[in-house]
Amino acid sequence: YHPNGTATTDVTKIGLYYGDGELKHEINATLGGSFGFRIPAGAANHTEVESWDVKNDIKVISLFPHMHLRGKAMTFTAVYPDGRKEILLDVPKYSFDWQLFYYPTEPIIVPAGSKIEITAVWDNSEGNPNNPDPTKNVGFGLESTNEMMFGVVEYVYTDKDKETTD
Repeated sequence: YHPNGTATTDVTKIGLYYGDGELKHEINATLGGSFGFRIPAGAANHTEVESWDVKNDIKVISLFPHMHLRGKAMTFTAVYPDGRKEILLDVPKYSFDWQLFYYPTEPIIVPAGSKIEITAVWDNSEGNPNNPDPTKNVGFGLESTNEMMFGVVEYVYTDKDKETTD
């Protein structure tokens, strides 16, 4: 929560749903991104790229982009061992108000030796109506007025006997 000077009551609710039968796959998650970026004051299209090395064959279950108020766009790209690239998710109009997990409609298999690149673009200019202060350089922080660069990848191993995480 970001303090706004007004007392309020938290109305968060959670729902737990349990499936039937035996567990077929354990879902793993990794967080790709950076804590060390710096977005210059006034920059309308500041871009940073980070990557996650895929050490075992995986099947992607979901992709979740996360930035704060200056977030403009985020793309997840698989770079395969042969050098071929495939965009897994492109969010060209990122909105802090609509943070979603994206679930592929077709299976995405990413082989060991690949990497998943996460490209984030921020708008720290006066042209961004959500920008709290376009005159300040901005880096990583927990408050919404700071910024973040995280791409979450949820996946299962394609080898059912695989039990360790990357």
